Amino acid sequence: MRPTDTEHDIAVIGGGPAGYVAALRAAQLGAQTLLIERERVGGTCLNVGCVPTKTLLFNAKVYRYLGRLGELGLNADSFSYDFGLIQKRKEHVVNKFVRGVEYLLKKRGVEVIHGEATMDVKRRLTVRSHHGEMSLSAHKILIATGSSPARLSLPGAEHTIDSSGALSLEQPPRHLLIVGGGAIGVEFAVIFSSFGSEVTIVELMESIIPGEDREITMVLSRALKKQGITIHTSSKVARIDSQNGRLRSLIHSPSGEKEILADKVLLSVGRVPNTESCEELSLAQKGGFIDVNEKMETSSPGVYAAGDVCGKWLLAYTASKEGEVAVSNALGIADRMDYTAVPRLIYSHPEVGAVGLTEEEAQKEHDIVVGRFPMIGNARAYAELESEGLVKVIADKKDERILGITVLGPYATELVLSATIFLAQRMNLKQAQSVIYGHPVFSECIREAILDAQGKPLHK
Repeated sequence: MRPTDTEHDIAVIGGGPAGYVAALRAAQLGAQTLLIERERVGGTCLNVGCVPTKTLLFNAKVYRYLGRLGELGLNADSFSYDFGLIQKRKEHVVNKFVRGVEYLLKKRGVEVIHGEATMDVKRRLTVRSHHGEMSLSAHKILIATGSSPARLSLPGAEHTIDSSGALSLEQPPRHLLIVGGGAIGVEFAVIFSSFGSEVTIVELMESIIPGEDREITMVLSRALKKQGITIHTSSKVARIDSQNGRLRSLIHSPSGEKEILADKVLLSVGRVPNTESCEELSLAQKGGFIDVNEKMETSSPGVYAAGDVCGKWLLAYTASKEGEVAVSNALGIADRMDYTAVPRLIYSHPEVGAVGLTEEEAQKEHDIVVGRFPMIGNARAYAELESEGLVKVIADKKDERILGITVLGPYATELVLSATIFLAQRMNLKQAQSVIYGHPVFSECIREAILDAQGKPLHK
């Protein structure tokens, strides 16, 4: 690779949801744009994260429905799955959308270079690949290098797999132990439990999905346990030993020590930022993540950062918005990030969609009212065998401003969009309940919960 004399308007390091979206937006704004990616465009989300897991979750959902055909008056002599074909379909979906991103980048005129990028103190870029080394420069630089799965320092950690390893398993393990009961851990628990694996979750905190509404996580825990998933909270794995081809884990729990024998152990304990590309710059950090302001500016003039590497939300869709804001400011168009209404999505069974404050958070700063409506009271949810869950609305008691909404139930990750709009527009209960919903639809539960918060429920 030869040095180039071309100086781009903006260089984006990392082609994940923050990076490739930022590159597309920069090109759309007329900038000569360079995107540097060490692997395939799409980042963790598209290649080994959001998209492949949701593909497997859909397969799991259909397989669960097949097991309940009798409740619908339907009959099938037998049904089974071919996990190899399921994995092939997952790869097909991933590859289709990787090619789609590649097409969009080419269409917009974004120059894409594959290699490992580093930046020196003078903001000069060096890209290394199996073809050699190339020196590059740009007026503005956006760091969008993402994150990687965190590793635990515990005896036997070398025997574990991470989320990428779980996605590439050839068959569901007989017994899967998941260390970490956050969103990723719970989603994998649902996937493999649906295909017959015996699944155990070990979570250090008092509840799964730490940080979410406690009432909601309690209901979700009950639902997962009904599916056969074992959950140990306030517990930790102390050691993992390999024994005759299986893995024996020592667990410290409130009830004492116990041993769990599993075929695979999945570590799902958070993520760490990929900051290797900018280590020489000595950018200001918070907790190891690059510190940025609302314009996504770093402590180095002309250098911006977006996505997981900043550690704000570690969500693909938030990363994309941060990328858009970063390039707008880099190219002279004033913009800023507003995290007022960021939806939190968990593709469990039932799903969780939340936005704004939980009840516990709201109580610390507000005198609140709480509205609830159970999914079992919704005709469509009951008809479709999806009656587990509820909608919960939190509002300020004085001015009725909506502070937070959580949906636990079918399609919660879609239903939370209307709640997100309510918070983004800073609406109160009266304004939100004036919306007319269709019938029968799942989203009626949101209006019913709003009415309940006002003390005038109709169907409760």
